[in-house]
Amino acid sequence: MKDAYYFSHDSNARHDPKILSMISVYGMAGYGWYWVIIEILREQEDYKFSIIKEHSYNAIAMQLYIDCNAAKKFIDDCINEFELFVSDGQCFWSESLLERMQILADKRRKLSENAAKRWKKQAQKDDSNAIAMQKQCKSNASKVKESKVNNIKEYKEKEIPYNKIKDLYLTNCTLLPEIKDLTDKRKISIKARWKKYYDLSIFENLFKKANSSAFLTGDNDKNWTANFDWLLNENNMIKVLEGNYDNKRKMIGGKKIEKL
Repeated sequence: MKDAYYFSHDSNARHDPKILSMISVYGMAGYGWYWVIIEILREQEDYKFSIIKEHSYNAIAMQLYIDCNAAKKFIDDCINEFELFVSDGQCFWSESLLERMQILADKRRKLSENAAKRWKKQAQKDDSNAIAMQKQCKSNASKVKESKVNNIKEYKEKEIPYNKIKDLYLTNCTLLPEIKDLTDKRKISIKARWKKYYDLSIFENLFKKANSSAFLTGDNDKNWTANFDWLLNENNMIKVLEGNYDNKRKMIGGKKIEKL
């Protein structure tokens, strides 16, 4: 089942003065756009969306089913006119969403701490039982240990962020072919790379570098374009991260000029 990104939503949000001001200009279509953007912000690692790249607004525009200029105008108005979003010139975000997610994070932290205590208590109990069983029968103790190992493997398997990595690709690789499904083959590739890096920022960097590479986005002799499966290949991933496909630069008038 696809991961669901949760955030609270007041049932009377449409009565907020700022939202009413926005609706007075953009109508209920604008209200729908606003909540789609909130959902996009919720999917970001820090709940903020970068707007410094040339095609930053394309991903949002596609999900709003409007053109890029219209999406940028709507977001600018939500920042400067309606004060629904905040921007530092590099990113934009929703203060309300940040507050709600902080509350959710605190709740999850407490639940995690309580769960860790229960796990520790259960582990101590299991260890005591294992020692007692070992005195009676070593073979039985061996089976208990094997069961614990299998449980740990299964738990780690559930932690692999398949859909987060897919979403990072769709958000950052707007110039590369879109993917619809996570096939078993793709999950195998994601699992293998995740066991090596255990860091979503590395995958985000991989996709950003690929999307900014002229060669990987089709500017080559074969008019070939990289895709998700190619990037998740172990050797290809290392080459992209090490900068082998970065755009070449040359000196003109004492200045570095990027060669596309």
